[in-house]
Amino acid sequence: MAVIILGMIFGGEGSLSFASDNTYIRTSFHELALYFLNDDSQYWMVTTSFVLLSLFPLSLILTLGMVLMGSKYNFKYFILAFAGAWVVGIGLLIVSGTQIQREFWSEGRSQSKICVSPEAMDTVQVSVAELEDWFNIDNDHFFSIDEEKANVGAVRFDIEESPNDSIYIQSIRYARGASVNEAKTRASQIDYNLGMQDDQLILDPYFTVYHNDKWREQELYVMLLLPEGKSAYLGNGTEKVIWDIKNTSNTFDGNMSGKTWTMTPEGLTYVDCWN
Repeated sequence: MAVIILGMIFGGEGSLSFASDNTYIRTSFHELALYFLNDDSQYWMVTTSFVLLSLFPLSLILTLGMVLMGSKYNFKYFILAFAGAWVVGIGLLIVSGTQIQREFWSEGRSQSKICVSPEAMDTVQVSVAELEDWFNIDNDHFFSIDEEKANVGAVRFDIEESPNDSIYIQSIRYARGASVNEAKTRASQIDYNLGMQDDQLILDPYFTVYHNDKWREQELYVMLLLPEGKSAYLGNGTEKVIWDIKNTSNTFDGNMSGKTWTMTPEGLTYVDCWN
């Protein structure tokens, strides 16, 4: 882990690619570091802190090696100097960590809603747009980061009952910031394509966060609100975005795709269960 962090901070051109805890990241070390840190001054502060923190244990290893080789040199002041550098490194890391933490203090949200006349359709055909190559893996959350933006494969799709006879498609964007207004602005700048063509609801499996907005726990929820008697067909690929959809048969999210679900007085029901 230390090697990964140091490589990320020093801006190596190598790529970082791993899947762990349902998270996939494919990027260079340098791009990932700049995506999380606020500005160049903080970048160099963190860089310096890691350099200073690494010097003290290295000095101890070097001293031990010299002693084992029979050196009679007094390493007292040598060790004290590097211990002082280690303390300074701790201080710089605390300062930079506090600065980053402030960027996550407040949460904000931005939402939009599309209303569809109930006469327009009986069944909404839900599908997922064609996946990018970087997305074709079997986890739930993914990042693909370059110098301008990050594509984040953490779109969460849910179906709930409509408050009236209309069908609604609602997107809710979340982000964090140093203030509520800053968080709301950052949430509103999440870029996501939500398309409705005739009876087709086409979902992108990821949203985009641009580099200037930094990563501040952005999240995106898409909700389909169905009135009683209306249905949704969850096409293949929707298992990539389904998020805890409540239904009368307690069907697991991953098994809901490829089926038609109807909103009934009891809740969302798989139509074949009626037969």
